[in-house]
Amino acid sequence: MNHPNHEYILSHHVLLAKCYAQKGDEPQMVRNLQFVRENKPELLPSLREDPAFTKYRHLALFR
Repeated sequence: MNHPNHEYILSHHVLLAKCYAQKGDEPQMVRNLQFVRENKPELLPSLREDPAFTKYRHLALFR
């Protein structure tokens, strides 16, 4: 069973965003990064430097 508030939910969304970025699915990547921004925005600057997000660094989400 899937629990939307398990203790690793933030890591779960980061990994999903990374996978979607590598797949080229920008809408799903953004959806997961928005969850990260809402819950722990201080992570976004370090994620911006992740090679998986190179193509998406221009997005307002990373600014």
